[in-house]
Amino acid sequence: MIDNNKERKIGTRTLWITAIQFLYLFYYLSYSDSLVNTNIILVAACLILIIEIIMRIIFNNMKMSVSLLAVCIGSLWAFICSLINGSGLGSAAIQIFLLLSICLFADTNMSLVQHKRIMTRMAIILVVILAIFSKPSPYRSVYMARLLYLGDSVRINPNCIAMLTFFLFVYLFKVVEETEWRNKYKRFVQMIILVFSVSYIYLTSARTAIVSCVIFVVLFFFCKYKNQKLTRTIFLLGLWMSLGIVFIYLAMYSSGFMVGETIAGKGFYSGREIIWFEALDLLKEHLLFGFSNKTTFSVKNLLSIHNSLLAMVCYFGVLGLLIAISTIYTSFKKIDYKNNALTVSIILSALFFMSFETMITDWSLVVPYCLLFLHKK
Repeated sequence: MIDNNKERKIGTRTLWITAIQFLYLFYYLSYSDSLVNTNIILVAACLILIIEIIMRIIFNNMKMSVSLLAVCIGSLWAFICSLINGSGLGSAAIQIFLLLSICLFADTNMSLVQHKRIMTRMAIILVVILAIFSKPSPYRSVYMARLLYLGDSVRINPNCIAMLTFFLFVYLFKVVEETEWRNKYKRFVQMIILVFSVSYIYLTSARTAIVSCVIFVVLFFFCKYKNQKLTRTIFLLGLWMSLGIVFIYLAMYSSGFMVGETIAGKGFYSGREIIWFEALDLLKEHLLFGFSNKTTFSVKNLLSIHNSLLAMVCYFGVLGLLIAISTIYTSFKKIDYKNNALTVSIILSALFFMSFETMITDWSLVVPYCLLFLHKK
C-alpha cells in the first residue's frame, strides 16, 4: 500500500526541480532577452539550488559532504575566473548551475512516481521548445521562432535543434520504459520515437546527434552493467577521451588523413579543427583562469568551441576542468545501476555528444543534461 504522507513529502522535496524546469522553458520563451534578460533567469535558477543546498545542510545537522564542498569551491572559482577573464556573470552562472544541479540531482531521494512525473514534464517542455523553434530558413541554416513577439532575428543553430531532439528522444524513451505496458508494446513505441527523432535530426544535418542516438540504443539493449566498478571506470575514461578526441582529431588533420573527404554530404572535419587549434593556442597563455567565452574564432566568427570539456578548461582553467570532471564522475557513481540501466546508457551515450558540442557550457542544453543524473532510489 502506498504511503500517501511519504509521497507528499517526496513531492514537496522536489518542488525546486519543477521550478527549475519551468525556468528553463521561460528561458526559451525569452530567448535572446526578448522578455527579460536571460541572465536573470540563470541567476534565479542558481538561487533555487543554493537555497536547496542550505536546506539540506541544515537538515543534515550542519554537515557537508566532500563532493558538495568541492562543488561550492568550483562555483566560487567559476565566479573568480569569469571576473578575471571577462566572460561575465552569465558564464559563471552556467558553471555554478552545472556543478550544483548535478550534485543535488544525484543526491535526491526519488520515488518511481516522482521520477516519472519529472521525466514526463521534461519531455513536454522539450516538445514545446521544439514546436516554438520549428520554422527553418532556406537550406535549414538556422531555425526561427513561430511566436510573433520573438521575431525573425531570434534564431537557433541547427546543431542546438538536433541536441534538443536527442534529449527529447531519450526522455520520451524513459517515459515509455517506466510505464506498465508489456515489453513488446514499449519497444514498438520506442522504435517509432527513434525513427521520428532520427528523421528530424537528419534534416538538421547533425551527424553527432544521430550517432549519439544509435549509441544509446545499442548500449540500452546490449549492456547490462552488472560490473559497476568497470562501468564507472569506462565512464571516467570516456570523460577524458571526450577531451582527448580534440588532440586525436587534430593529429589526424595534420597528417592529412581524410582531408577534403566528405561523409553524408559534409566535410569530415567541418571546421572544428580550426576552432580547436585556435582555442589551444589561446589556452597556452590562460591555463589558470581561462579566457573569455566571448572570444570569436575565425570559422564564421563562431563563439562555440564545439567540445564540452575543452570549453570548460578554456573558460575556467585547469582547476575548473578538474572540479567539473570530479563532480560529473562522483554523481555518476551514485546512480543505482540495477534500477537505472537506461539512465546509465543515456549518460554514456552523451559522452559522444560532449566530444563535438558544448553541451555543458550553454544553459540552453545544460538543464536536460543535468536532469539525466536524477535517478530512482
